[in-house]
Amino acid sequence: MPPTRFSPTITRLSRATLALYLVILAIATFTPKQEKTRQAVWEANRHLKVESKALPQGIFHKVLYSDGSEVWVGNLLLLIPIVILLTVAFQSLKYWQIFLLGSCSSAFIEFIQRFVPGRVSDIRDFGTNCLGVLLATLCVAFAKKLRAKSS
Repeated sequence: MPPTRFSPTITRLSRATLALYLVILAIATFTPKQEKTRQAVWEANRHLKVESKALPQGIFHKVLYSDGSEVWVGNLLLLIPIVILLTVAFQSLKYWQIFLLGSCSSAFIEFIQRFVPGRVSDIRDFGTNCLGVLLATLCVAFAKKLRAKSS
């Protein structure tokens, strides 16, 4: 059975999306960690008479600046888009190559974070990133087999 191919338009779109995701990922992971806490922001802006509930704290902020289980889940999910986009954007890549690129991305992130103020490079982060890449690669391989069977 011939391999599943995506249209040239989908391939170009996925390559552009991959580039955009990599830029966003770089900004999110290489930006120095904010030292101000929610309380410090409230104290600095109390003259505005804004209730503390009005200070937004989105999911990305919680994941990037947390020390709890959110970090583990965030690291597990962080590189899944890279796996999916690489699969569509570069259809000739083998699964082991996709896993290797995802794992190298994680290693690069952890290496650079050693030099970014307020960031910590952790082998556990690398491990959970690689686990996420592995699970995503296995899911993509399974989905491709299902798609090929249904064709």
